[in-house]
Amino acid sequence: MFEQAAIWYEKRLFLGGYDQERYYSALRLGYIYQEKNDIAKSLDYYLSAMNIDPERIEALVYALDMLVKHKHYYVACTTFDAFRKETFSIKTDKLFDNKSLHQG
Repeated sequence: MFEQAAIWYEKRLFLGGYDQERYYSALRLGYIYQEKNDIAKSLDYYLSAMNIDPERIEALVYALDMLVKHKHYYVACTTFDAFRKETFSIKTDKLFDNKSLHQG
């Protein structure tokens, strides 16, 4: 099941076009590879999602959660630190937005 989904999400991601669909595809690919325990590939897709739309927080939260669960504390800290140093504004009016991650 994951294999078929990954094929379609990759196609959508690399077609270009609407950034929200590309973001969501990268986010889902990160999740798929996280479930397969491929941490490096998962992180790569989460970081891709962050680059596609830095105004969204889901990819950062999922990446940090995964890294901490796998005891990759240094990578988690440097990932968060790099994101924190950027000038950003989190928006909550995005397509497929997980609003529960915005709750404090």
